[in-house]
Amino acid sequence: MACIKLEDNLIIKFTDDWIASLKDRINIVDFLGKYMFVARAGNKYKACCPFHQEKTPSFIINPDEGYYHCFGCGKSGNVISFLMEHERLSYPEALESLAKYANMKLPENETHGESQDRLKKEEGYEVLRVAALFYHACLVTDNIGATAREYLKSRNITEQIIKNFGIGYSPDYTSLVLHLMSKGYTREQLKYVGLVHESNDGNLIDFFAKRLIIPIMSPFDKVIAFGGRALDEATRGGKYKNSEETPLFLKRNTLFGVNLFKRNRTKENFKFVILVEGYMDAISLYQAGIRNVVASMGTALHVEQCKALKKLIDTVYVCFDGDTAGREATWKSLSKLEEAKIDVRVISLPDGMDPDDVVKQKGLDYFLNLITIAMPMYDFMIKSIAAKFNLNLPDDIRKFTKEATVLLVNLDPISQDAYIKLIAEISNISDESIKTTLRSLSAPARQGKKDVSVDPSQNKAQDKTVPEEDTSLIDSARFVLSMFFAEQSAAILNDIREEFFEYEPHVEIYKYIVKSIDEKKTPKVGDLFDLIRDYPNEPNEMITAVDSLPASERGKKYRDSLANLNVRVTDRRIQEILPILRTTQDPEEKEKAHKEYMSLLQIKKVLNNNTNIK
Repeated sequence: MACIKLEDNLIIKFTDDWIASLKDRINIVDFLGKYMFVARAGNKYKACCPFHQEKTPSFIINPDEGYYHCFGCGKSGNVISFLMEHERLSYPEALESLAKYANMKLPENETHGESQDRLKKEEGYEVLRVAALFYHACLVTDNIGATAREYLKSRNITEQIIKNFGIGYSPDYTSLVLHLMSKGYTREQLKYVGLVHESNDGNLIDFFAKRLIIPIMSPFDKVIAFGGRALDEATRGGKYKNSEETPLFLKRNTLFGVNLFKRNRTKENFKFVILVEGYMDAISLYQAGIRNVVASMGTALHVEQCKALKKLIDTVYVCFDGDTAGREATWKSLSKLEEAKIDVRVISLPDGMDPDDVVKQKGLDYFLNLITIAMPMYDFMIKSIAAKFNLNLPDDIRKFTKEATVLLVNLDPISQDAYIKLIAEISNISDESIKTTLRSLSAPARQGKKDVSVDPSQNKAQDKTVPEEDTSLIDSARFVLSMFFAEQSAAILNDIREEFFEYEPHVEIYKYIVKSIDEKKTPKVGDLFDLIRDYPNEPNEMITAVDSLPASERGKKYRDSLANLNVRVTDRRIQEILPILRTTQDPEEKEKAHKEYMSLLQIKKVLNNNTNIK
């Protein structure tokens, strides 16, 4: 059973039976066919892999076993792991999404309080949806939205972009309130989602009155908040105004435009995301044709937003404003992004310009070139430090070199060497002098300081633990278990025992096989991706173990592997008996141990004669 927290912080208990039922409802070929062209190949299906570029299909879907495997890049999984990998969803998000696809209800195991909380949030989402429709209707209505439409026209925002982002307008303090009340929503519901404030006389007033309205969406296309842009200086509350935090909206968790990024990612195969400050910058870039953009909705980037970015993609191009505040915000964001194990690059904008200015004044090609020449994080940091000093002055050279070298303390040796060369090139100080400085900084820094540097190429999922045991024993166990999926007629349950398996995922797979056969069910490889989620590479290793061997050789490899496992179990028992033989004073116990010892030696001799695996 898995206890999982969903998007609304509600705990749902997913039983193994519920997850199995969900997968049974989904035809893996039909589901994956939404993402790629699938062609039948015998009793399987093939396609060009969605996880790497290829012209000849090497991506195989096995509907009987409920899994896919790519012989090009090695990716494998079931419908759940596919959605997690392809859409960058967490396990609970993938389950929730698949349940909707399969028209299957989530488990109803909430307490009364949890149920009430969920219903309150669902009603809140509906209030915000109706409010967004009202604001949009006000914008496109001739007389009411004229001022807002003129503003959008002045910023060259097209009708299509207005529709894509659901942009609206709040004409006054009361129209939204009256509209929602007429729909039957209560004062408490309007206050719960942050749409209104209470005036001194007790009346409710629109929090975003007389502003252009930008809906803020969750990754799942739900309205969770609004941003408001003042259209004249007389509007109270500053130029930009966001919803206050509510149970549905926490700014530190939210990225503007993430829903559109996810929607476009599949067809445009994004390699990175551009992170800008404000939603107007994101909208402007989107209109210019740059779809891989999200906004942090302010200069302060939070740790939770960095984690959300990592769920989207591995590489982020930071593109904050080219003014002092923007440069400071860029610098502050870099360490947080690196700690989230993100590969970071920095797009440097001309002084005083934001992304919207650059696209409109200098053109799309100019901005695309800025992306091309974007600097890796440490290049940007070192060059930013250099810009603070007059490097014609010896003292400034000293200060720059020391401040820049500090950045290198927690990097791996190869990166250190590369950036030592860059610092040397900028400062005209020798590599050896910088290395000496780095060594003097590294010794105290490593005492009690965690290394947060990350090689961005090493972000692949890795198994929880891999035991430092005899690899032949692991390989033998893996092959034997694999045969219960690939060659079920050749694998016999009585051939194996739990004591054969010491590697944790193999123990779990053994128990799954026994349970499936006891229940007269066919074991499926597709189930393993959920069974041993802490070991994501093991199912792939099992698939490869059998598929890499010609069918004519599998029977012999199975028998050899069984013999190897039996030898190891026999050896283990021999090592347990030897101390008894040496120390026991009981003649009867000694005789019994001796007989077992001699029997085990005979068994081992026979096993060794019947296997090529030593």
